[in-house]
Amino acid sequence: MLHKNYTIEKITAEDGMANIKVDAASNANYLIFKSDTASSSNFNMKITEAAFKNFKLSYIDEQQQQHSSFQTKLATISGDFSSQRFTLQLKSDMISDFIKSESSTYFPNKKIEINGSIDCDLQKKIYNFQKTTIAIEGNQFQLKGSISPLHENKQYHLEFASASLQLEDIIELLPDQFKKQIATYSASGNITMQIKIDGVKSATADPIITAEFQLQDGSIRSKGTNGAIEKINLTANFTNGKNQNASTSQIDFKTFSATIAEQNIRGSLLIKNFNAPFIDFSVDGKIDLEKLFPFIKSNEIKNIYGAVEFHNCYYHGSVSQIIASSSKGNLNAGGKFDLQNIAIETMQAKYEKLNGSFAIDGNSISFQTCSFTAGKSDLSFSGTTTNVIPFLFSSLDSTKKLQKIGLNVKLTSDVFHWEDLVGNNSDNKNNPKQNSAAGDYSIPQMFYLLVGTVEGTIGDFSYDRFKASSIHGKIIFILNQIYFNDLSMKAEGGTITANGKLNIESPSNSKLELVANLNQLNISQLFFEFNNFGQQMITDKILSGNLTASISLQSIWDDKKLNKEKLHAIADITIEDGELNNFEPMLALSKFIKVNELKDIRFSKMQNQLEVTHQQVIIPSMQIFTNAMNLTLSGTHGFNNIIDYKVQLNLLRLLTDKFRKTSFDPGVTEQSTEGFLNLFLTMKGDASNPVIKYDKQSVKQKINADLAIEKTTLKETLKKEFKKQESIQQQEEKEASDQNQIQFFQFEGDSTNNENE
Repeated sequence: MLHKNYTIEKITAEDGMANIKVDAASNANYLIFKSDTASSSNFNMKITEAAFKNFKLSYIDEQQQQHSSFQTKLATISGDFSSQRFTLQLKSDMISDFIKSESSTYFPNKKIEINGSIDCDLQKKIYNFQKTTIAIEGNQFQLKGSISPLHENKQYHLEFASASLQLEDIIELLPDQFKKQIATYSASGNITMQIKIDGVKSATADPIITAEFQLQDGSIRSKGTNGAIEKINLTANFTNGKNQNASTSQIDFKTFSATIAEQNIRGSLLIKNFNAPFIDFSVDGKIDLEKLFPFIKSNEIKNIYGAVEFHNCYYHGSVSQIIASSSKGNLNAGGKFDLQNIAIETMQAKYEKLNGSFAIDGNSISFQTCSFTAGKSDLSFSGTTTNVIPFLFSSLDSTKKLQKIGLNVKLTSDVFHWEDLVGNNSDNKNNPKQNSAAGDYSIPQMFYLLVGTVEGTIGDFSYDRFKASSIHGKIIFILNQIYFNDLSMKAEGGTITANGKLNIESPSNSKLELVANLNQLNISQLFFEFNNFGQQMITDKILSGNLTASISLQSIWDDKKLNKEKLHAIADITIEDGELNNFEPMLALSKFIKVNELKDIRFSKMQNQLEVTHQQVIIPSMQIFTNAMNLTLSGTHGFNNIIDYKVQLNLLRLLTDKFRKTSFDPGVTEQSTEGFLNLFLTMKGDASNPVIKYDKQSVKQKINADLAIEKTTLKETLKKEFKKQESIQQQEEKEASDQNQIQFFQFEGDSTNNENE
C-alpha cells in the first residue's frame, strides 16, 4: 500500500445496479477521477476475477440514440486493467430487458449469453473481438473484428456468422412492429448467414453492410387457412451500397424455387433502391392460386381457385412505373401465361371456368380465345388489355387509388345476365328489384375501372326485369366518360337503337345523356320491365299498345340515386292500338259526364311531343280519338300524381250512336274535335280525385277565336260578291259598246237558264 502497487484478485458484487450514461456531448458519467500529471502512480488494477450476480445494468448513449437494459444472472470478467494493452475475458448469462436503437426495439425479454475475449488497446482505444460467441435465445453467432474511435465517431470492422439458424427463431428476434406485419403467417427452415460491417458510424453516415444468406427446405404457411408455400430454397445477398443508405441498398435473390400444392415454381428477384424500389423479376412454373391467395390481401377478391402457368415471364423496372398511371405504356415486361380453370369470387359476383392463353408485351396483354362463366352467363372474348399489373398492385394496397384497366376487346355471349357479372346492388342484395323501383340504378363498380373499347354481340341479355336479344354495338370508356355507340337490340316485341354518354367522374354522382329510337315496342311490357320507371301514375297495368318514339334524355344520379328533379327528357311518341285501363283522370271525367266506357279507353293512334322536367310531364295540346270520346288535352302531370289538365270534350261525338258501341272501330270514329259544341274543362289536384271545373277562360278564348274566324269569312264573302258585281258591270258596258256582235235570243222554257239559276 505504501508503494501504491495494488492488485485486486477478486471482486464480487450481488443484487446491485450500474447506470452508465454518455450524454450528447460525449461526457461519460463514469469519468469521475481527476488526472494528476504532477506525480506518477504505480497503481495496478489487475483483476483475476470479477463476478456480478443478479446485477442490473443500464446503458444510455444519447449521441448514438441507444438505450439498453440487462439483468445478469451471473457475469464474470477478468483482465489486467492497469496495463495499456490487455485481454478482457468475458462470460455472461443475462436477460435483455430491451435494446433500443433510434426508434426500434430489439430482443425484449430475451436470454443472451456472451462468451469470449476482447483485446483492449487503451492507448489507441482499439478493441478486437477474438473467438467471441453470442447466443440469443439459443441462436449462436460468431463475432470477430474490431471497434476503434475515429475522432468523435466509431469505426467498425466486424463480422457475424452463423452456420445453423432456424427461420422461426429468427422471426421471433425481430422488432415488434415487424412481427405484427407477419403475425398471420408461420415459417420454418434452415438458415446460414454471414454479415459484415465495415466503416465509420457517425451522425451523417453508416458503415458498409453486406450480408449473404441461404434458406434450405423452408416453408411459409398462412395461419387458419390451407395456404402454404413449401420446399423453399433460395440464395440471396444484401448490401447498403456505396453511399451506405436506403437509396443505394439492394437485395438480390439470385435463385429461388418452391412448391405450391405439388406444383413447382422458380425464379429470381432483385430489388434496388429501397426509397424508390427498382425490381428485376422473373418467374417460370405453375402456381396453385388457392394455396397462394391467403398470402395476398385484396379488398376486391374474397377467394380464388385454379392455376396459372408461367412461361418465362419477367418485369424489369421501378415499382413506381407499375403503380403510377402516367407510366402505363412504359413497362419492360414480357412472357406468356395460361389460366387454367380459374374461379374468382368477389364481393359482388363469382366467375368460373376462366381459361385462356395470354402474351405479355410491356404493359399490354393480348389474348385470342379466353372464356369464363358467371352464374348462367357465358362470355368469350379476344383482344388486348393494358394496365393489369398496375391494377393488381394498387388493389393490394388499400391506401392507394385503384388503377384502371385498359381494354380493346371483342366479346360474344349466348346468355348474359347483368347481375351475374356485376352482382346485385350491395345496399339491398335481398331485393334488387326494390332498388330499381326506387330509382337506384347505381353505376356498376367495374365501370370505374375500365378504359378503352368493348364491342360485340349478345344473344340473350337481361338486367333485373329487362330482357333483350340480338344485341350488338360498341361501348367506349374514355377517362371518366362512357360512350354508347350504335347500340341496337330487339326488346319488348320491337327494336331499340341508341347512342349516349355516361359521365362517371364522381363515384357518387353521374350524368347520362341518351338519344334513343324505339320502334313498335309493347308499351305495357316496357313499363313492366323497367319497374314503371319509379313512378305509379302510369303503369304497365294501365297503359298498353305499340310505342314508337324518338327520345332525348338527360338524367342525374346523386349518391347513386336517380335525381328525379334533374331528369329532363323530350320524346316524340306515337302509340298505336292503345288502351287506358282505369286511368284515374279519365275515371274522374266519368263522374262528370256519366260515361261508363271511360274505364276502358281504346284509341287507334295517339301522337304528341312530351317533355319531362322538374318531376313533371308537360303535355302540349293534342287530339285523342277514342271509343268513348274525342277530346283535346294539354297540361302537366307530376311524378307525385298531381295533375293540371285542360280538356276540350266534343259533345257531338258524345251524343252520337257511335259513342254507345261496345266495339271500337277506328274507321267509323269521328276523327275531329270540331263541330257542334265543345265542352271546356279544367282538371286539377290529385289524379285519383281531381277537381273538375268548367273552363270559362277557354270558352271565352274559343268564342273570340270563332268570332275572328266568322269576321274573316264574312269579309271574304263580301269581297267575292263585290268582285262578282264588278265583273257583271264590266260585261254590260262591253256589250253596250259593241253593237256589231252577233245577238242571241232566249226562248221561254230554256232549261239552261233554270239550271244556272
